[in-house]
Amino acid sequence: MHFRYAIYFNKKYHYDGHVFQGRYGAKLNETDQYFLEVGRYIHRNPLEAKMVKNLSSYEWSSYPAYLNLVENHHVSPQKTLSYFQEPLPALKGRSRPISRSCMRSHVSESLSR
Repeated sequence: MHFRYAIYFNKKYHYDGHVFQGRYGAKLNETDQYFLEVGRYIHRNPLEAKMVKNLSSYEWSSYPAYLNLVENHHVSPQKTLSYFQEPLPALKGRSRPISRSCMRSHVSESLSR
């Protein structure tokens, strides 16, 4: 389907190459810090673009699912939330509770720190 659309689009608008070439870029998340910064950037995008006043109110965001405000079976927040555990001493045989409030604070911080 993408191939056919590319041919149609290129003929109609007199373009060559991939339809979406040029804008996309990829970078590996090689550190935990970068992983968290990318997550913050993604969740804050609608707010930074002044599309919403509240991060939780953007209907296409997974942010409310991370905070357990809505249930979304498409979101698996375990990896991200594992970075936001309560700062308690490790208990034998039990993991520390996840702190969604710590994640909320992290995402709420400005991108231009």
